[in-house]
This record gives sequence, structure tokens and C-alpha cells, in this order.
Amino acid sequence: MSTKLLICDDSNMARKQLARSLPDGWDVDISFATDGIEGIEAIKAGKGDVLLLDLNMPNMDGYQVLEAIMQQDLPTLTIVVSGDIQPEAHKRVTSLGALDFIQKPVNKEKLTEVLLSYGVFSKDETQVEPVINKSGAEPLVEKPSQNKTKPSAVKNFTRRFIQAYR
Repeated sequence: MSTKLLICDDSNMARKQLARSLPDGWDVDISFATDGIEGIEAIKAGKGDVLLLDLNMPNMDGYQVLEAIMQQDLPTLTIVVSGDIQPEAHKRVTSLGALDFIQKPVNKEKLTEVLLSYGVFSKDETQVEPVINKSGAEPLVEKPSQNKTKPSAVKNFTRRFIQAYR
């Protein structure tokens, strides 16, 4: 079953860049929100097992989203993605329940590392690697990835949390 991922950022370019930075082979169903109000609505609609959240947005900023998630006990795991790299911002978002904080622009390796560290993404999950013919056409065959990682207690907890709220 695919993970429902919500990318909440007012910048169309940032949303696209984040989507391109997701780990290869991750079975994910991506939704987008352009501000915090849309983000909260999407989480309530079940579109955000995992939330990649910008801080500076119109209507409802990322801090307000984190507060609403806590107050309403919404089932999502949040990773903040922002250009605001001040230590106070990092401390504040983690105190509001964010798992981690990634600086923009995001690189694929850093995002993958954070997702792996919290068990949100795991290389031992069923992944498919497309086998592409030399003409560059669509994949002909899919084969499971052979990469394996041992899940930690945090990874197991996170996985159980996501499954419980699906």
C-alpha cells in the first residue's frame, strides 16, 4: 500500500523540486497544498500520512499548521522543509511536533537520509526498479530491490503509526 505524502508549500517550483527529490522507488501517492489551510484540509481527508511542510506561506503558515496538527491530533508525520535555518526555527518546529527540519533547497540524498532515519521510507520495503529497454521506452519488467536495512525501534514505531492511521 502506498504512503500518502502531502507537500505543502506556496511555491509551485518548490513543490515540484520536493517531488523530484523523493527517494527512487518509494511507493508514494503525492498530493499538494499551496497553504496551511489547504494542508490541514488534505490531512483531514487522509492525504497526508507524511507531510513535507514549508514554514512561510500565506493564509496559514507552517507554525500554525503544526499547532493545528497538535491541537486536533491529526495523524501525520511532519518534516519541515524551509529556507529559515535559524536555530530558533528548528527548535520551535520540533517542539511543535515536527520530526525534523531540512533546509531548502532540498537535495535527494538529505531527504532520503531523513526519511530513512525515521522509518518513513525504508529500502527494505517493496520497491521496484524499472528495467528500461535501450530505446528508452516504458519499463518492460520490474524487479524488487535487493537493498535491505534493519529497522530500528523508531522505524518500527513510525511504520506502525502510519499503518494505524490509514
